[in-house]
This record gives sequence, C-alpha cells and structure tokens, in this order.
Amino acid sequence: MVVNAPWVTVPLLFISCLAQANWQEPDANDPTLTADKLMRLCDKSFYYRPDRVLFWCEKAAEAGFAQALLNIGYYTKDGSRYIDELNKRIKAGDSVALLSLAWLYESGTFVLRNESRSLALYNDYLEGIDPSQPWYGQTHLDLAKIYQKQNNWPLTLKHASVAAKYINDSNKREYAASIIEAAKAKIHSQKDTNEGL
Repeated sequence: MVVNAPWVTVPLLFISCLAQANWQEPDANDPTLTADKLMRLCDKSFYYRPDRVLFWCEKAAEAGFAQALLNIGYYTKDGSRYIDELNKRIKAGDSVALLSLAWLYESGTFVLRNESRSLALYNDYLEGIDPSQPWYGQTHLDLAKIYQKQNNWPLTLKHASVAAKYINDSNKREYAASIIEAAKAKIHSQKDTNEGL
C-alpha cells in the first residue's frame, strides 16, 4: 500500500535524520570496545543506523555473541548462520542454546513451526537442570503455554505450577496463576463429563 501524504514524509524524514544525528559511532578499532559494547552497538544500529547493522553485528558475532547472528538473520531474512551456531553450541553442551532453538521452533522463526520439536528441546534443557538456574521457571512457563494450546491440561497444570513457584517476575507469576486456574477448570469439567457418561 502506497501512502501519498507529504505531511507524513517530512516528519519521518526528520525523525530518521534525528536518530542518525544521535548515533555516535565509535572507532571500530578502539581497544576499549568490549564484546558487550559490540553487542549493544549491534542492537542499537537497528534503530539508529540500519546501514551499519551488518558491520556491528558481525563484530559482535566475532566476539562470541550468538545473539548477533540472530540480529543478522532478522536483517538479511536468513537465520541459517544462527541456527548452525546454536546446533554447534548444543553439541558442545550449551544448555541455553537449547532454549534459543526451542523458541525458534515454537515461534516458527527461520524454521517451520514445530511444537513437538520445541517441546523436546525445552524438556532436554530441563533434564538435570537445577531449579536455581535463571531460565528454569520460564522454561516451565513456555512448556505450559504450548501444552495449553494443545489442550493437554494435566501437563499444562504441572508446568504452570512449577513456573509459578520459580519465576521471580510478578507479572509472569500472575500469568502462570491464570494458566493454573484455567487448567484446573478444564480438568474439573472433563472429570464431570467423564463421570456423567
């Protein structure tokens, strides 16, 4: 759809120029550019200098950030490098890479959406993971959401209950509680239906 509205073009052009004016690009050879700074430059370039996304994200990827390859995938519409890197990290025992790949399959980002593959990867992550790990509760919440979509209420209840116990974020805890209530109601109504037969 083409919008022929000159009054829109001028403000957008102004905003674009203002964003580029606020971008203070450091010297790429600056020895104080840490891996974290490179990743921030990769992220910020999307907003302030789209013409520099590939440059800064490649630098961040060279510094070891797989997330930079995700950004490159978004920019180029090809996530194959990111997926290859995740698979390599998974083979090396990186459990967080399992979560990233699970999310790709759950969302259908760069791959065909595949909930079964996503469930397997999330469960692989949880195998042998201590509940004190930072992604433990979130992973259970992600599993609960998938099982809820599949109407698997016992597994929805199980994973949402664990998520509610281990997630620190109050909004996510409330969300897990709402899933728990929905799952209990569905299980109860199924039990009533079965007893009526």
